[in-house]
Amino acid sequence: MKGEQMNYQTVSELITSSNHNVLIVWDSASEVDGFLNKLNITDYKYYDFSQIYSCSDRTLNDYAVIFIRDALNASEHIIIFNCTGWPDLNNESAVMQFARVARKSGKQLIVAVREQDMKKMEAESGRIIKIH
Repeated sequence: MKGEQMNYQTVSELITSSNHNVLIVWDSASEVDGFLNKLNITDYKYYDFSQIYSCSDRTLNDYAVIFIRDALNASEHIIIFNCTGWPDLNNESAVMQFARVARKSGKQLIVAVREQDMKKMEAESGRIIKIH
């Protein structure tokens, strides 16, 4: 969506028109928040992984597991993970494992990541939206 006015309604429809996982690529966690707030998406639950950094008594993956357990039990169909800047996106991480089972659990997962992390998540995503 580079160099053009973003139509949030069109992006909302693109995201919700299928049950595929969606990967949003953007380098700023706060800008992702602003972007997501402008979308016309309902029936979702939002998790901001960038807020976890201040906690140090558990590993990052432990906190991700807490979010993911909550997401699996959520009544909402769409789960949004803002993982912009989240360092634990390796193949064995809780976030990656949830991405693999989200649809089987009746959930659509939307994950926001930085461009440098896009390759790690793109295999688990049906749609990729790159925003500059």
